[in-house]
Amino acid sequence: MDIRYLKILSFLAMTRSFAGRRYLSQKLGLGEGVTRRLLDIGKENNHISVNRAGVRITEDGVGYLAQVLAGCGIKPVMYTARFGEKLCGQICVAFLFDGPVGNIVRFRDEIVRRGGCGAVIAHLREGFIYIPLADMRLEDLDNDLASALKSLMGERHTLIISCGDNLGQAMAPLDVVCVMKQPGLSG
Repeated sequence: MDIRYLKILSFLAMTRSFAGRRYLSQKLGLGEGVTRRLLDIGKENNHISVNRAGVRITEDGVGYLAQVLAGCGIKPVMYTARFGEKLCGQICVAFLFDGPVGNIVRFRDEIVRRGGCGAVIAHLREGFIYIPLADMRLEDLDNDLASALKSLMGERHTLIISCGDNLGQAMAPLDVVCVMKQPGLSG
């Protein structure tokens, strides 16, 4: 399966609304022809429904996405344009990764190699979201974002906030984690 397909499904799952092909292409930084082909795959597999308002993820699509991402151990939970001004890029996506990230610097660098302009990698420590590379708390950067994310996190999770100029770039952690764990995926 194409990792770009997972990015489309992830975006549709996070928004839970209809989106047109051109809009998806622009948001994810994909060509319209590529987007059309990927949406055709989604329609054939009953992962998306199509009507005049655009495309929307179906319950089958949500189930499929959850199954694949569970195999990767990662889940996109939120996207925001607001945090990009503090880090980089136009848009950021927050992910929960099951377990610790071994080498944080290498992981962050791999996100950048795969299109992200930067990333914050953090975990819960003493009731706060701690960013080891900066030796600071996310609450000190953006308390509202930290509060929203903390309610989704468990002790076992690593928080990854990846940013880019479009959602396709900001979703680079999917490339890093899923392509490594599931060799059948391609980018």
